[in-house]
Amino acid sequence: MNIENVENNVEKGNTYKTLYSRYKKAIKNEFYFESLVILYAIAEDKCNSILKHLGITTIVDKKVCIKDQFKNDIRLINTKYKRICLLEISYKIELIKRIIEAYKNKTLKEYNSLKNMEIRLSKMNLNILYKELDNLSNWKNNRNEIIHSLTNLKYQSVQKNILSINEEGFCIIENISKESKKINKYN
Repeated sequence: MNIENVENNVEKGNTYKTLYSRYKKAIKNEFYFESLVILYAIAEDKCNSILKHLGITTIVDKKVCIKDQFKNDIRLINTKYKRICLLEISYKIELIKRIIEAYKNKTLKEYNSLKNMEIRLSKMNLNILYKELDNLSNWKNNRNEIIHSLTNLKYQSVQKNILSINEEGFCIIENISKESKKINKYN
């Protein structure tokens, strides 16, 4: 596939403007499946952004990767998963939640590579972020149920519920974005 990646923050900002514009247009014209795809992509990017601004990830060959110095501690803190998988939003949500829990429980210092992110974490309202990550996980499950089971669902029932799923996702992503912006200047 020959799709170009954004090269800098200006291009990223322009992409976000385009996506939000497309989202609003999709909602207005009742293209709810398109709006779900856009929201899911933004949700993925918001999770990537949090991990990036905590200093955990970097870009290698146009892919988001855990920095080598964090890999062992990430495996220890995120024991629910046997392997690191940044391609799955569920993994990223769970990893961020485990980091928040370690910070709140004052056990982050036990992980050598993670202890230096305490200042960044202190800038966010972690109660809100944690709650919204839970909400995002539930929203993702609802979205996946529609996307992956569409041919087995009554279309009228999907149409009745899909707008509210879009609206819920938009609010969750906005709340996560507000918290993410609090740390992006520290990276």
